[in-house]
Amino acid sequence: MTPESQRTWMDNGPEMVVLFGVPFHNVSYEEAINWIVARIHSGKPAMVATANVDFVMQAWKDPELHKILLEADLVLADGAPVVGLSALFGPKLSQRVTGSDLTPLLAKACEKEQFKVFLLGGRPGVAQKSAAVLTQKNPLLEIAGTLSPPMLPLSEMNTQEIVDQVTNAHPDLLLVALGAPKQEKFIRRNLELWRVPVAIGIGGTLDFLAGVQWRAPRLVQKMALEWLWRLSTNPKRLLQRYFQNALFLSGAVFRLLLLRLEALLQNTRPQSPPPTSVDPTGISKTQTVPFPQLSQLNPPPAQGDWALVDLGQRHWLNSRQIATLVSAALSFKKAHGFFAVLCPSPVLRSAFKLCHLERVIQVFPNLETARRVIEDAGSDSGPSHPLKTSFPRTWTAGEPDTEDSFQEISLAANLRER
Repeated sequence: MTPESQRTWMDNGPEMVVLFGVPFHNVSYEEAINWIVARIHSGKPAMVATANVDFVMQAWKDPELHKILLEADLVLADGAPVVGLSALFGPKLSQRVTGSDLTPLLAKACEKEQFKVFLLGGRPGVAQKSAAVLTQKNPLLEIAGTLSPPMLPLSEMNTQEIVDQVTNAHPDLLLVALGAPKQEKFIRRNLELWRVPVAIGIGGTLDFLAGVQWRAPRLVQKMALEWLWRLSTNPKRLLQRYFQNALFLSGAVFRLLLLRLEALLQNTRPQSPPPTSVDPTGISKTQTVPFPQLSQLNPPPAQGDWALVDLGQRHWLNSRQIATLVSAALSFKKAHGFFAVLCPSPVLRSAFKLCHLERVIQVFPNLETARRVIEDAGSDSGPSHPLKTSFPRTWTAGEPDTEDSFQEISLAANLRER
């Protein structure tokens, strides 16, 4: 985790990587708990997701879920395949952090910090049984409330009644077990309404706590075979899902590795000189910074700020570098600004498209296309629009590395004075 003294305007949490277009934060159980405790103390509403391969597959099909995960405050890798495959695309995730193991640890932390916990979800009686189990192990833990709403589609739920019950209970931590992606959508849509510091989607955790279902033995979990155990205990519900997950993951990995190989081949071929730093308004003075320091360019994006990142001759980005772009794009979006990537490489554009990253990052193949879209946007926004007079920020990639395309990218930045 980044030391407080080194934090920048884009550091909203632990180190993040983007795998298959979905963000994951590289944390251990201890780091996740410390982050959640600190966030509860801050009082600022936060959403935590525990994502696995099924989440990624659904996010590719469901733009709303993808957006929720991209904007979540903390996304934990609740799946052995995600952790194992992370090393192929960048830094390896330190460990699997499951909602089922995290919940008892959080209960212990909440007891110590005197936080109140609300349990939402499960079949009738499951939330109450789970609360009893947690308080038996943590006698001083305060349960703010429990609620098992009818198992209905999200559109048919009595959302207002649920939100009122949660709000009136004044919990510090809300554990939501409605199943994915229903629980993530429910949390996101109501995050600002119930004034709960932290809400976490925990899937079937309450069933495990209440003894309705049994988790795999520790040895089976360590062998990364928990999926097989769960399949044997509930084949009717999980067989089709796991089969679809396996097909999706194998296909996604195969296609990305083919693109990775193509990028390596492109890097071994003679390259034309990288483009000179170009600013649409003719600003020519630049300062060069390493790619990972994109977040350290100061000041942070202001209201209506605009940015274009030129990747030049780059044919590949690793998971952490993509995360830097995603974080920057989200920061500009939050400031109601504009963020886009100039990406001449067809290989890299294909990787962005495959992982549906165009949902958060606008990608242009060349400067002419970018200029045309930007000018149209400016002309549609009235004479006072920033693009009518200046293009505040432009970054351009430096020489691509040929020996190791996971090395850091050099960028040049045109920064306007504020």
